Amino acid sequence: MGKFSDRFLRVVDRICSTNLDYLKEAYCFVYEALGFAVRALDLEPDQHLSGEELMRAGVIPLAFNRWGFLAKNVLSYWNIFCSEDVGKIVRNFVEAGVFNKDSTDRWEDFSVVNLGKELERLQKSNF
Repeated sequence: MGKFSDRFLRVVDRICSTNLDYLKEAYCFVYEALGFAVRALDLEPDQHLSGEELMRAGVIPLAFNRWGFLAKNVLSYWNIFCSEDVGKIVRNFVEAGVFNKDSTDRWEDFSVVNLGKELERLQKSNF
């Protein structure tokens, strides 16, 4: 986890000390997925994106690009089983001041995307 600042890793450690649902690697991955989505959507670094955009342009393609057919297994190992899990990680980041939430954000936006089905779709299309 050398590519993350010490400050960021301390925040993640603090989140993980009070929330045992997800491993530190899950938080680091979601943070990376945000950057991946910002680049994929050609957004400004401080430009806002929705939970659905984070899933479709960040989490799903990054996981599949990085781990291919094992993406679902890796995410499951970190206790990310569905899009709502990503939403909970984002919520923890918001509460810790790492991410910002605006008035248009709805936690339900994460539910629009079925993480498992989208990864399976990518697997089938790349088989």
